[in-house]
Amino acid sequence: MRRPRRASALVLALLAGSCGSTYEMRRVALPARLEWLREGVTTRDLAFTLLGEPDASFEGGRIATWELEADGSRGPAREAPEPQWAPRSLVVVFDTGGRAVRVSLVRTW
Repeated sequence: MRRPRRASALVLALLAGSCGSTYEMRRVALPARLEWLREGVTTRDLAFTLLGEPDASFEGGRIATWELEADGSRGPAREAPEPQWAPRSLVVVFDTGGRAVRVSLVRTW
């Protein structure tokens, strides 16, 4: 099952520049596996082809999020994170032409 509440909170916190009491977020560097993902260059089609369908999307698909493992690979869906697992969410905002205008990998716990 997808976690729209968690993803919604993540996107809202990212866009607002602050976070609520539930999550602490830190922006982290993209792993080498995601070097192809660049703001102003990467298209929505390429992102969806290489990452698959997003775990959540907002604003008609303009904002997409994917849950990732530490190395940038897609991890198995989890109902709730295990204590030792620090989830990473890739958040990509696309412009009206379908190019990535903001790429953020955030670690939440």
